[in-house]
Amino acid sequence: MANSLNINLKGKYVMLKGHYKDEVFKCEGGFGESPDTIGSAVFVKSLKDGREFRISGYDIRRLAKDHEIILGSI
Repeated sequence: MANSLNINLKGKYVMLKGHYKDEVFKCEGGFGESPDTIGSAVFVKSLKDGREFRISGYDIRRLAKDHEIILGSI
């Protein structure tokens, strides 16, 4: 399992644990996007301000809900 949700995260919008828990991110690459890989790195992009960075797939709390995605991109 390469991410805490144990699902394919490619192109999905997610919520993280910790400091960024109220921000929506889009998964944009990394071995951690797939549940069947050994690596856990996931590259994400913030809908709020466009920041891009690497996280661990285990730092993903849950998938974002539709209304969070819309609000996150405003």
